[in-house]
Amino acid sequence: MDTLTYQDKLTLTGFFEGPVSGDGVVTGRRGDIKRRFSGAFEGARADGGLTVSEALRFDDGELSERNWLIREGRDGHYSVAPGHDTGAADIRTLDPTAGGWRWTYTMDIPVQGRSIAMKVVDLMVPLDRTHMVAHTTLAKFGIVMAHVYTSYTKN
Repeated sequence: MDTLTYQDKLTLTGFFEGPVSGDGVVTGRRGDIKRRFSGAFEGARADGGLTVSEALRFDDGELSERNWLIREGRDGHYSVAPGHDTGAADIRTLDPTAGGWRWTYTMDIPVQGRSIAMKVVDLMVPLDRTHMVAHTTLAKFGIVMAHVYTSYTKN
């Protein structure tokens, strides 16, 4: 693996530009595995940022699709325009020597036939130029309800 150094300056938009695939697992708050999924992501420059189309296929057959418009700001900050089921996201670059990004936003999550607004925190850490791992927490009223672990591969 060709690990990244501070000088590599991999950007969030640089990683997601073009095709990216992903696989992951959703666990309950006690660590029990709830669902598995595979994802396809495609990023293209548009509207002054990067539009990322996301399609997740879960092991129970559910297909979840959404589009993200990511704009680069100053000092390692990014913003994401709100979508049909997400609020605006604030994205901050972690310590430059460690790399990675922390996303904070709200998302309407389908649960047993209804939609619940959850606070989402994504921690994305690149391993090299083509691989990244992520840990996501979903919380309601400050209580973590689920964790999502995802690995990404830039194709």
